[in-house]
Amino acid sequence: MPRGWRTRIVPRILRRDRTCMLRTHCRGAQSTEVDHIGDPEDHGDHNLRGVCSRCHAHRTGQQGAAASNAARPTRRRPDRGAHPGLIVTDGDGGGGGCPPGRGAFSGGG
Repeated sequence: MPRGWRTRIVPRILRRDRTCMLRTHCRGAQSTEVDHIGDPEDHGDHNLRGVCSRCHAHRTGQQGAAASNAARPTRRRPDRGAHPGLIVTDGDGGGGGCPPGRGAFSGGG
Protein backbone atom coordinates (compact mmCIF):
# COMPACT_ATOMS: atom_id res chain seq x y z
CA MET A 1 0.00 0.00 0.00
CA PRO A 2 1.18 3.56 -0.58
CA ARG A 3 2.61 5.81 2.10
CA GLY A 4 -0.08 7.23 4.32
CA TRP A 5 -2.58 4.47 3.51
CA ARG A 6 -3.63 3.90 7.14
CA THR A 7 -2.96 7.40 8.43
CA ARG A 8 -4.37 9.59 5.63
CA ILE A 9 -6.13 7.70 2.83
CA VAL A 10 -8.30 5.25 4.81
CA PRO A 11 -9.58 7.88 7.28
CA ARG A 12 -10.37 10.27 4.40
CA ILE A 13 -12.40 7.63 2.50
CA LEU A 14 -14.23 6.49 5.67
CA ARG A 15 -15.17 10.14 6.41
CA ARG A 16 -16.48 10.52 2.87
CA ASP A 17 -18.34 7.17 2.73
CA ARG A 18 -19.80 6.82 6.21
CA THR A 19 -22.02 3.86 5.26
CA CYS A 20 -21.23 0.76 3.19
CA MET A 21 -21.21 1.56 -0.52
CA LEU A 22 -21.60 -2.10 -1.57
CA ARG A 23 -24.66 -3.05 0.49
CA THR A 24 -24.61 -6.63 -0.79
CA HIS A 25 -24.81 -8.21 2.68
CA CYS A 26 -25.92 -5.32 4.86
CA ARG A 27 -28.46 -2.53 4.94
CA GLY A 28 -26.10 0.39 4.93
CA ALA A 29 -23.90 -0.58 7.87
CA GLN A 30 -21.11 1.73 8.97
CA SER A 31 -18.04 1.64 6.70
CA THR A 32 -15.04 0.19 8.49
CA GLU A 33 -12.82 -0.80 5.55
CA VAL A 34 -11.75 0.61 2.19
CA ASP A 35 -12.26 -1.33 -1.05
CA HIS A 36 -10.71 -0.78 -4.48
CA ILE A 37 -13.47 -0.42 -7.07
CA GLY A 38 -11.28 -1.38 -10.03
CA ASP A 39 -7.51 -1.58 -10.43
CA PRO A 40 -5.99 -2.65 -7.10
CA GLU A 41 -2.86 -0.64 -7.91
CA ASP A 42 -4.82 2.63 -8.33
CA HIS A 43 -5.13 4.24 -4.89
CA GLY A 44 -6.86 7.42 -6.06
CA ASP A 45 -10.01 8.51 -4.23
CA HIS A 46 -12.06 7.88 -7.40
CA ASN A 47 -11.13 4.17 -7.19
CA LEU A 48 -11.77 3.71 -3.46
CA ARG A 49 -14.97 3.29 -1.45
CA GLY A 50 -15.92 2.70 2.14
CA VAL A 51 -17.50 -0.69 2.89
CA CYS A 52 -18.52 -2.74 5.93
CA SER A 53 -16.37 -5.72 6.85
CA ARG A 54 -19.08 -8.26 5.93
CA CYS A 55 -19.58 -6.97 2.37
CA HIS A 56 -15.82 -6.51 1.90
CA ALA A 57 -15.15 -10.12 2.96
CA HIS A 58 -17.78 -11.37 0.51
CA ARG A 59 -16.38 -9.30 -2.38
CA THR A 60 -12.80 -10.34 -1.62
CA GLY A 61 -13.87 -14.00 -1.49
CA GLN A 62 -15.59 -13.73 -4.86
CA GLN A 63 -12.53 -12.12 -6.43
CA GLY A 64 -10.25 -14.79 -4.97
CA ALA A 65 -12.46 -17.59 -6.27
CA ALA A 66 -12.60 -16.05 -9.73
CA ALA A 67 -8.81 -15.70 -9.84
CA SER A 68 -8.37 -19.27 -8.64
CA ASN A 69 -10.77 -20.64 -11.24
CA ALA A 70 -9.14 -18.63 -14.03
CA ALA A 71 -5.70 -20.02 -13.15
CA ARG A 72 -6.92 -23.61 -12.82
CA PRO A 73 -6.42 -25.75 -15.92
CA THR A 74 -9.55 -27.17 -17.46
CA ARG A 75 -10.40 -30.78 -16.66
CA ARG A 76 -11.96 -31.42 -20.05
CA ARG A 77 -10.01 -33.51 -22.47
CA PRO A 78 -9.10 -31.86 -25.72
CA ASP A 79 -11.38 -32.73 -28.64
CA ARG A 80 -9.59 -35.38 -30.66
CA GLY A 81 -12.36 -35.95 -33.16
CA ALA A 82 -14.59 -39.00 -33.38
CA HIS A 83 -13.51 -42.27 -31.83
CA PRO A 84 -11.91 -44.45 -34.53
CA GLY A 85 -14.22 -47.37 -33.66
CA LEU A 86 -17.44 -45.44 -34.28
CA ILE A 87 -19.49 -46.41 -37.32
CA VAL A 88 -20.22 -43.33 -39.37
CA THR A 89 -23.50 -43.37 -41.25
CA ASP A 90 -24.15 -41.60 -44.50
CA GLY A 91 -27.35 -40.08 -43.16
CA ASP A 92 -29.83 -42.70 -44.47
CA GLY A 93 -29.71 -44.80 -41.31
CA GLY A 94 -27.58 -47.41 -43.02
CA GLY A 95 -24.45 -48.94 -41.64
CA GLY A 96 -21.96 -46.55 -43.16
CA GLY A 97 -21.52 -48.13 -46.56
CA CYS A 98 -22.24 -51.75 -45.64
CA PRO A 99 -24.62 -53.53 -48.03
CA PRO A 100 -28.15 -53.98 -46.63
CA GLY A 101 -28.33 -56.95 -44.31
CA ARG A 102 -24.56 -57.15 -44.03
CA GLY A 103 -23.95 -54.58 -41.27
CA ALA A 104 -22.15 -55.51 -38.08
CA PHE A 105 -25.40 -55.67 -36.11
CA SER A 106 -27.84 -56.85 -38.78
CA GLY A 107 -27.68 -60.51 -37.86
CA GLY A 108 -27.52 -61.45 -41.54
CA GLY A 109 -24.65 -63.37 -42.84
